[in-house]
Amino acid sequence: MVDSQLRTSKKQIFAIGDVAGGYQFTHVAEAQGRLVANIIAGKRFQKWSDRVVPSVTYTSPEVASVGLREDQARKAGSRDVKTWEVPLSSVDRAITMGETEGFFKVVTARGWNRMVPGLRKLMGDEIVGACLVAPNAGDLLMPIVMAMRAHLPMGIVAWNMQAYPTLSLGVRQVTGLPFD
Repeated sequence: MVDSQLRTSKKQIFAIGDVAGGYQFTHVAEAQGRLVANIIAGKRFQKWSDRVVPSVTYTSPEVASVGLREDQARKAGSRDVKTWEVPLSSVDRAITMGETEGFFKVVTARGWNRMVPGLRKLMGDEIVGACLVAPNAGDLLMPIVMAMRAHLPMGIVAWNMQAYPTLSLGVRQVTGLPFD
């Protein structure tokens, strides 16, 4: 679905899901369907973008990812690309579960904060990608997806209080690394 096609006339034909091309995930079709429903209802508040599409492989442990890998971010011309990683063996809940094989990885690049002196040091760079290998990684990826959709810095995710001990604390740990 191309956004410029949405403005052509009052009578429009929309394509969503697999027939629209691009990612062939149920959650992409659902998001496109919600966007089209909002357009039809006159509540258009966003454009379609596939910049932030989560992907989950339901193995044990799950593998969840979104956005760019470090090499892709560099190739795309991102500035000051950094990768932050916490092994699952450093997450207390994973230890108590006996599920320590895996990791939480986040890729950041200079983005939203480049114009505000000192803010980068306080809140970190924008998240441009992530990969989590852990039990329930697909669920654990959601705060990162939200931050990426809103172009928020890594520090916003780290700032969120997590209950202890939970696997989600690992997400806070990896996003808090620049600030520890």
